[in-house]
Amino acid sequence: MKLKPLITVFVIAAVAIALWFSLSDNGDLFKTTGIIMGKVNIGPLCPVEPCPMPVPDVYSKRQIVLTPQGGGRPVDLPFYLKINPDGSFKGEIPEGNYNLTLTDCTFLGCEYSLPIFITIKANQTLTVKVDIDTGIR
Repeated sequence: MKLKPLITVFVIAAVAIALWFSLSDNGDLFKTTGIIMGKVNIGPLCPVEPCPMPVPDVYSKRQIVLTPQGGGRPVDLPFYLKINPDGSFKGEIPEGNYNLTLTDCTFLGCEYSLPIFITIKANQTLTVKVDIDTGIR
């Protein structure tokens, strides 16, 4: 009977399709991503350094905001990355051009340091350093 070769072809095709979609991030066959990582430095935090203990946490309530520039995606919504208590951040982002800024950045240096124009490239890691001067002296 010729049914057995047909079933084998069907199973191979189904596995190939499932593998293709699993490797392409939820079915988006053309999506390519890169890694962005870095550190945000906000300071000085006290008029006289070093600060008394405990040191104020100026990072945990803020996020990195990556706003796509130049279109290319159906909906150009920003990406948000958590900033760790030490100021570090890391995320996987679709390739493209972005303006990088911070949420709730009200320090004196924010307007001079931000936004930062960046380019995420597929399969590459971009390291970014963000320095914000608080104006405290």
